[in-house]
Amino acid sequence: MIDIGVYKVVADNGKETIETQANIDVCVKPKVEGKLTDVTCILNETAKLSVKFSAVPTASITWHKADGTEITSDDRIQIFTDDHGQSTLTVNKTVSQDAQAYIARAVNKVGSVDAKINLNIKGTINISRWNLKVKPALKHDIEPQTINVGDELVYRLLVGGRP
Repeated sequence: MIDIGVYKVVADNGKETIETQANIDVCVKPKVEGKLTDVTCILNETAKLSVKFSAVPTASITWHKADGTEITSDDRIQIFTDDHGQSTLTVNKTVSQDAQAYIARAVNKVGSVDAKINLNIKGTINISRWNLKVKPALKHDIEPQTINVGDELVYRLLVGGRP
């Protein structure tokens, strides 16, 4: 930024001169660069959530779960932030509990900003391609009923099986 530097003021009345100087820093509060994109991955695969921030001075970036809990790196979760404000949360071997909103928070001395990214986990397996056959099974037994002559009786049953 061209306005950053040492500024000097000199006062001269022809008889005496006085001067003072000061360092001037121009700060910019953090902001999110680009569009955020939610992430979808398959259960037990790796998910990468990324966000880029800009700020002067450089912001400190932390990641949080939806409930506000700060995330720290461990065997399954890594956080990497480069010198250009790009921060990536990597979740290895995803489990269904990982599906939630994650918040990347950038903070410097003049402000902060949050970036929310949703992680969706697809855990369903499409068994139709394996052409499996499963014998029919009732989910519940039929319950005895007493009705009046002329009344209608409707049973609703859940039946599982394939095809």
